[in-house]
This record gives sequence, C-alpha cells and structure tokens, in this order.
Amino acid sequence: MSPITTETRKDPLAIDMRPPPRTPQSPLNSIIAMREDWLSGDSLEAEVHVHMHPVTLRFDDNDLEREFQEEFFARTLGQSRVALVVGLVLYSAYGVVDVFLAPEQLPFIWMLRYLVVAPAALAGLWFSYSKHFRRYRDLALTLVILVALAGIIGITAVTPQAISALYQVGLFMVIVYAFTLVRLSIPYAVAVAAFTLAVYPIAAVVVHETPAAVVGSNLFFLLGMVVLGFFSSYSMGRYARSHFLQRRLISMRTEELERKNSELVLKNQLLAESRAENVRTAKRTEQIFAALSEALPGHVLDEKYRIGRKLGSGGFGTVYRGEHILLNHPVAIKVFRPAVGRDGADSMERFRLEGISACRVNHPNAVSVLDFDVSAGSLAYLVMELLEGYSLAQELRANGRLSEIQATEIAVCVCDALAQAHGAGIVHRDIKPSNVFLHGSNGENVVKVIDFGIAKLTDQSQVPGVEMTTLTGTFLGTPAYMAPERVFNLAYDGRADVYSVGVMLYEMVAGRLPFETTAGGHLALMRVHAVQKPIALRDLVPDAHPKLEVAVNSALRKDAEERPTATQLGSMLRDLLVEFRGPTRSRRATDLYRA
Repeated sequence: MSPITTETRKDPLAIDMRPPPRTPQSPLNSIIAMREDWLSGDSLEAEVHVHMHPVTLRFDDNDLEREFQEEFFARTLGQSRVALVVGLVLYSAYGVVDVFLAPEQLPFIWMLRYLVVAPAALAGLWFSYSKHFRRYRDLALTLVILVALAGIIGITAVTPQAISALYQVGLFMVIVYAFTLVRLSIPYAVAVAAFTLAVYPIAAVVVHETPAAVVGSNLFFLLGMVVLGFFSSYSMGRYARSHFLQRRLISMRTEELERKNSELVLKNQLLAESRAENVRTAKRTEQIFAALSEALPGHVLDEKYRIGRKLGSGGFGTVYRGEHILLNHPVAIKVFRPAVGRDGADSMERFRLEGISACRVNHPNAVSVLDFDVSAGSLAYLVMELLEGYSLAQELRANGRLSEIQATEIAVCVCDALAQAHGAGIVHRDIKPSNVFLHGSNGENVVKVIDFGIAKLTDQSQVPGVEMTTLTGTFLGTPAYMAPERVFNLAYDGRADVYSVGVMLYEMVAGRLPFETTAGGHLALMRVHAVQKPIALRDLVPDAHPKLEVAVNSALRKDAEERPTATQLGSMLRDLLVEFRGPTRSRRATDLYRA
C-alpha cells in the first residue's frame, strides 16, 4: 500500500499585497467555481497522495479501499438495520390507508405489502446478522428496495388512475430511502433509480393509459429526485472517505509522535544518567583538587617553582604564593582547576588564553605573566608577578566610594592598560572592581588589571588555535558591567571594555551602580543595561565635576559607535586630572597611583 504523505502547501500566513486582477465575472464562471469548491469539499485528496474515482469514489489504492470498506461497514451496520426496520414499519403502516383509498383492491394490495414486501424486508434484516452480509450488503439492500418498488408499481397498476397518483408518491420516498437512509453505494443507488425511471412509464402507459403529459411530468419530478438523492449520497460518501483519510493520517502522525516521544524520553534518561555521572565525576574531581590544593604548598613544580601558601581561588584555578628557586624571586602561581568533559577542554583553553593574553599586554598597569606550562604531574599552571595589596572591590567595600580624583586616576591607569591590550587585538571582557588590583610596592601604588581568563583575541590577534574559545550560548563576563552589544550577542570590540570602565568609574564616584533592578536577577540587569538610561551622576553626587559626568556618560552610551576608545577616554580623564591638580601639577598620570 502506498504511504500517505502530506504535500507542501503555500504558507497560510503569507500575504499577497498586490491588488486582485479585475476579470469580468459571468454566471457561468461562478457556477464552475462553485462546482470546483464543492468537489474539493473537506477532502484530503489534495493533501495526501491518494486519489478517489470521480464517480464511484473508490480509492486507487486497493488496500486502502479494503480498509475503508471494513471500517465503513462496521460504522454503518447499525444504521442499515435501523433503515430496514423503519422501511418495514412505514411500508406496513400504510396498509391502514389502503382501507380508505382502495377497498376493492385491498386483498391484492395487502398481499403485496404483507406477503411479498414485508417478508423481503424481514429476510434482509435477518441476513444483516449473517457473516456474509459485509460482502453482499449493497446487493441485499438493493434487492429489498427493488421488491418494494415493484410492490408500489403493482399497487398503482390495480388502483384507479386518480387513486394511483397518490401511491406514486411512494416512488419518491423509495428513491430518497435508497440514496440517504440506507446509504447504498453510488453504482447500486443509480441502478435503483434507473429501474424506477424505466418501469414506471411502462406501467403508467400500458396499464392505466396515463396521458403522456402526466407521465412526462412525473418522470421529470422523479429525475429531479434522483439528482438530489445522487448529490446528497455523493456528498456524504465523499465526506466519509475524506474523514477516513483524516483519521488515518492523524493516527499515523500520532504513532510517529509517540515513537519520537519514546525516543526522546530514552535520550533524556541517558542524558540524565550522563549528567549525573558528570556531577559525580566533578564532585570527585573537586574533592581531589581540594585535597591537592591543601597538599600543594611546599611542593616544587618542574624543579623551578616552589609553591607557598594559598592566596585565593578563581573560576579557573587556585593562586599560591610561590618562589622561583633559581632566581630566588617571589611569584604568584595559578594552578589550573580541572573540569569534566567538554568543559574541561574549554576551561583549559581559556586558562592558556589567559597566559597568552596577559603576555601580549606588556604594560605597567597589567599583570605580568612570566611562564605557562604543564608539569610532569599533569598540573597546568601559570606563573605571574606577585602582587601585594588589595582589589578595588575590597577598597569600595571598605570605604563606600572614592574621591573624584582618586577614581579618575584609577580609571586612567585602567584605560592605559586597555589601550595597549586593544592595540594588540585583545578584549578583556570582564573589567570590574574585583579585576582591578591596587598593588603597593616600594612605597608606590600601582593599578594592575588582572584576570585575562575570559579575554577575547580578535581577528587581528594573529594567534593560531585560540579563536574559538567561547562556549556557544554562554555569556562570559559580569552582567552588572556588561555592554549592551554583548547582552544581545552582537559583534563587539574594545569599546565593550570602555563601557565597563564607565560603569566602574560611576560606581567609584557614586558608591553604587548606574542601573538598578529589584527583581529578575542577572537577566533583568542585562536588560536594563540595554534599554535604560543611567541615573544622572549629579543626582547622586551634586558636586560632581561636569567633565567627569560627560566622560562617564560618553562611556555609557548604548551605541558602541558613539563611545570613545580606551585611548580617547584616557585622554579625556587626563585632561580632567589637570583641572583637579591645577596647571602646575600635571605630571604623567596621578598623585596617588603610578602609571
């Protein structure tokens, strides 16, 4: 049996904006259009690769036709029996009318009613309970109807002409009965109609010598009744077959959906088991790494670096105070925290990228990376300069906010480091107070930009093998400081870092972030960065310098094209420092922090 498949249809939501063509309408065109619409009806013939015969309505697929016949028989068996009972009751009940219309012919008429037609109907009803009825249903019902027609014609033959006209109404009733109530198939219903149209004029002309005009008029009405009955039966048959195709198609799709759902449930179970195993592995790895972290102090990496006390942990590893054994020089050693599966490979790549990025940013205000390697014990580590002091985040937590000059000096140092990084094709992507370190050495304070762990090497970086380090569908960075173009996952460059510097400078001066949301978490915070204007700096700090507010607002512009570069923002802030200090104190960067 050929499979049932849906055909591709025009998008129902597509709108044609062109004006409709103006073609003259004629009654004939309207009739043809109405006929085509009626013939299409509710049929799925246009949707599936199955076709019906235009007259008999049989499917061209024999297996499908057999399946429909079995279903149709099961659904109409009760209706066929009810039709036989109704016909028997009506045919017998009209015997009462015979007493008044044709008392002289009553014995012959009742013989036809109760000894011929009624037994034939009872025989048909009895046969409907036979196992052979499904095969010979239409033939058996047709024989019963033909016997009833012959009985009516026989009654009209023996009754006077005036009375026989009343009995001829029964011919109309039988035709309607054959086409609608009994639901004979089209060929058998047509055969019943042809028998009626052929036998009636013979009986009317030969027996009663009915005038030709009367016979013709009755034939015209009988023919009209046949046409109405035919189209009624045709419509119901077409609907039944179309409905059958629809149910079958729905059943097939339901089975397919159930199969796919079962496959999906199985895949979800396997995925859940896999995730559970990953969680267990991650916990074991974390436990091992935690134990290792406590055991590492005192050990030597690659006979070069002695690991000292633990300083802290980050997203990709743990930082220790260390010492270069040969040079007797203090260093910071960041040991990579292993991850599970694909995350492990990505995390390792970002760990390597942190070293590459920091090495390429050779600037006094950026942390210096001295070495990167994997030890004999399979521990990946990064060696950096050792910083003494505290982060800007700790400073803000302790003091709330900074003076305008102090905040400006820190922002200038950050802009200088970022300008050098952007020139090398590197975007930091996570500028925030916790990644700005206030390093104190030999009585001097130096601002250091740290943690290039999620930095992005742009196309101009020319470093092979590190372009694809971002996890698909993952936001890297801190939402409170993230630029709008990064929120919407659009193309970005170093001006995304400038936006983060603007947020951080605002926070240093005002003691709070420029945007505030009370609900929705990080996603809501990212949305306000994208659509809301920041609270005016002067609303929180009335005596804020106008040029400082201009610099902050320029860095916080939603459109990256309207923002200054790190170099331009640093120049704006340097000019502001000159005004803060006065014309006689315009040294290179700062009174408090050395660039």
